[in-house]
Amino acid sequence: MFFTDDRNHFFRPLVGKYREQTLECLRQLYGQLYSAMADYRRTLNRVQVIEIFQEAITRTPVLEGEEGEPGVLVKSERERASWILNQLLEYGWLERLVDEATLQSSYAFTRVGRLFTQPMVETAGGHFRTRHRNTRNTRNALQSFLDKGEVYDLLDAFEYSERIVSDFSDVIAELDERTRDLVHDVEVQRASDEFFDFMEKRFTPDLAIRLTTDSVEKYR
Repeated sequence: MFFTDDRNHFFRPLVGKYREQTLECLRQLYGQLYSAMADYRRTLNRVQVIEIFQEAITRTPVLEGEEGEPGVLVKSERERASWILNQLLEYGWLERLVDEATLQSSYAFTRVGRLFTQPMVETAGGHFRTRHRNTRNTRNALQSFLDKGEVYDLLDAFEYSERIVSDFSDVIAELDERTRDLVHDVEVQRASDEFFDFMEKRFTPDLAIRLTTDSVEKYR
């Protein structure tokens, strides 16, 4: 099932009068993390994400709310950016990662959040728009540019290469998710082993002694 755990209300951030601003925040963050212009050695902390969101909010209108919609009192654009970030974290679009060495926090898309944001980025057009997903298209476009000198072939190669980067990012995100699942499973298994070891080696023998006839008579 899709709507489970932290994805139970996955689309709630895209409902209400701030839905367009929330969507633009997702698009801008996606561009910072996954476009060809992204610095893949860089991680974003909370302050940097809020600054990206605040910039997106500044140029995006607030839409009219529906009747009966509960009001959200967010005074400034910075407060709204922080509120949107918390919403996206709560409902499974983004996640907070902690570096075990430095204990510094960074923010990134969840794998599902990224998969849903990508088509919305492509729908918006601009330099994020891509049309194909494999490396052969990039190679063919570059070869065509070398043969014919057409600048449009070079632009096509640029677009195709963005999708390649996106595909690799998706694989890496999935690998990270599976690694976390594996670590969780190992921790659960270790806790279970320790519990049954305690039951077998300490609790059961001690209980057996206390339940002998002599012990019953003694502690009556």
